[in-house]
Amino acid sequence: MIRKKLVRFLGILVILSVLFSMIACQQSENDPGVTTAVTTTAAVTTTKATTTTPAVTTTKAETTAAVKIVVNNETQKKGYGTIQEAVKEAKAGDTLVVEPGTYSEGAILLTVKGVTLKSAKGAAETIIKGEIGLSADNLKVDGFTIDGTGRDRCIQGIKGNGIVISNNVLTNCLRGIQGGDGPCKDAQIIKNTFKSDYGIAGSEPFADATVKDNTFLSKSEAVGVGTTFTIKGATDVVKYLQDNNKFEGTGKVVDYRPAPAPAKVLVHIGDTGYATIQEAVKAAKAGDTIVVDPGTYEEGAIILTLKGVTLKSKEGAEKTIIKGEVQIAADNLTVDGFTIDGTGRDRCILGNKGSNALITNNILTNCLRGIQGGDGPCSDIQIIKNTFKADYGIAGSEPFANATIKDNTFLSKSEATGVGVGFTIKGSDDVIKYLQDNNKFEGTGKVVDYRPAPAVTTAPKAEEVTGAVVNETQKKGYATIVAAVKEAKDGDTIAVKAGTYDEGAIILSVKGVTLKSKEGAEKTIIKGEVQIAADNLTVDGFTIDGTGRDRCILGNKGSNALITNNILTDCLRGIQGGDGPCSDTQIIKNTFKADYGIAGSEPFANATIKDNTFLSKSEAVGVGTTFTVKGATDIIKYLQDNNKFEGTGKVVDYRPAPAKTEEVTGAVVNETQKKGYDSIVAAVKEAKDGDTIAVKAGTYEEGAIILSVKGVTLKSKEGAEKTIIKGEVQIAADNLT
Repeated sequence: MIRKKLVRFLGILVILSVLFSMIACQQSENDPGVTTAVTTTAAVTTTKATTTTPAVTTTKAETTAAVKIVVNNETQKKGYGTIQEAVKEAKAGDTLVVEPGTYSEGAILLTVKGVTLKSAKGAAETIIKGEIGLSADNLKVDGFTIDGTGRDRCIQGIKGNGIVISNNVLTNCLRGIQGGDGPCKDAQIIKNTFKSDYGIAGSEPFADATVKDNTFLSKSEAVGVGTTFTIKGATDVVKYLQDNNKFEGTGKVVDYRPAPAPAKVLVHIGDTGYATIQEAVKAAKAGDTIVVDPGTYEEGAIILTLKGVTLKSKEGAEKTIIKGEVQIAADNLTVDGFTIDGTGRDRCILGNKGSNALITNNILTNCLRGIQGGDGPCSDIQIIKNTFKADYGIAGSEPFANATIKDNTFLSKSEATGVGVGFTIKGSDDVIKYLQDNNKFEGTGKVVDYRPAPAVTTAPKAEEVTGAVVNETQKKGYATIVAAVKEAKDGDTIAVKAGTYDEGAIILSVKGVTLKSKEGAEKTIIKGEVQIAADNLTVDGFTIDGTGRDRCILGNKGSNALITNNILTDCLRGIQGGDGPCSDTQIIKNTFKADYGIAGSEPFANATIKDNTFLSKSEAVGVGTTFTVKGATDIIKYLQDNNKFEGTGKVVDYRPAPAKTEEVTGAVVNETQKKGYDSIVAAVKEAKDGDTIAVKAGTYEEGAIILSVKGVTLKSKEGAEKTIIKGEVQIAADNLT
């Protein structure tokens, strides 16, 4: 009895189980969101409920076995071997994720709207060597170290609204982020680290920007605030930047915007009013007086060309600022009562030509030279009661004959007044004493006499020829180095007396010329740069002050140059190679105070570089591809052993890595001609119609490989994963592979 009941109970349970299974299967068939287990084959999987589902396998990215996937397009579910390939195939709104590694990709241009380029593991593990260009709306670059490898910028050419640049480290470039030609509204620059010399530059396109939580290690300038640069939700751009970012370098926020719109300018004849000084000057007639109300005037170059015009302020220099320069180009002109802010120009006032000018009650600042003489005569000039805050007070004084210069205050650092050959003072024979007695000198710059020493009655010896600069071969004296160089002949020796020479670019283009100082680099300063442009030249014993230039010495072309006993300072690069060859250059016993010591070294073949002292901060010597040293195979060791390195900059090797053992001779083989080569370019150069060139595994730094011979096959021996060409390949003939 009990057994029958138990059997009946178990039977009921089996029936209920079958009913529930049927109901579940029916729901599964009716619900498209519910599937059974899938497999990775094309076979059909049969479940207990007889539901069939074709096999489907979904991976992170569709790949081929031959290519190592380093970039995943998460939107399209595709993988790529390079960032460039991924960017090229990206569509609007795609997200590209880059795996850790170092990518030497040149210029990566993002031109498709809404693309996100981000790293998988952050900036510390993901390095792009090159630069990124942004040219579409809603782009995002996140989580990279962008190593500009010496470029002008790391992120550039920005055009497009809603761009986000975040969590990046920007290094080894002149400017971290640089604005471009197009508008860039609502840009967000957040949580980046700027190690570039200039952080954010060319900021004019950034309207309604967000710039916060960044760290600036920049030396020269953190952010340059341009005219149309605005911040979302902030009226005081400079304060916002200072409050919302960290500044750990010497570079700060610099405001390049003009001051608020100026007050009106009045020309007193007829009481006609003008909005700018330029308009008033343009409308003026001979003898007019232009009176300027207090304010700041962004005017560029104001050129006074009408006789007898007076340009004066109504309330004095403290309240009336001209941003630009004033040029004297007519007789009987007056400039009275302005602060003339040269905004970094070469000069504040140019005395170009015209007699009887009166320059009085002005403050001359933020320019290299306060007042500079020009090409024409400027006799009877009166320079009275001015304050000189320029680095050089009065320079190029040769045109100032019969001048009156008194009651001025010189705060100049480098030089107060340079006394040139034709410079004379009304009523005084002793120009130097007159200047010293009648003016105040409160800066380190003093009066410097550039006039040649008085002639002697007896025939002078070679070293006694008159002139600050003497061509000892021709026995001829000059007032400037440029003048001496211009008349030099093959093999001449030019000796320069102690002093400071503001010369601009001195180009040595005559073979065998020696340019040397008489008393050494400490006492003989060239302000400008020297260019090597002929064979067998010598530059010996100068302080070359680049005054902020890109370089102090340019090795443009010419073999057997000797550069010795010089101090190279206040320039980005001490010595820079140019476009032409510079074989057998000797760089000996120099002191490099430039940020980069020797740069662009590719032209220096068979060089001698020894006994130099490098105080460079960023880089002492950059070793380029074709840079070789006489008698040494290990260039790096030679440089380190034969020079002193007292700055933070060291020797940096930019040459491609040496070929592996299998990449030496015969790394590239023309299988048709049975001939081996060290490079692909060399093999391609000698290929004939139909040849097959096989390349062993390795990395080849080749630049542009141009296939211009019909039927050539260029192939790798071990596939794409193991055979890398750094550069580009150009198809320029039929039937190429």
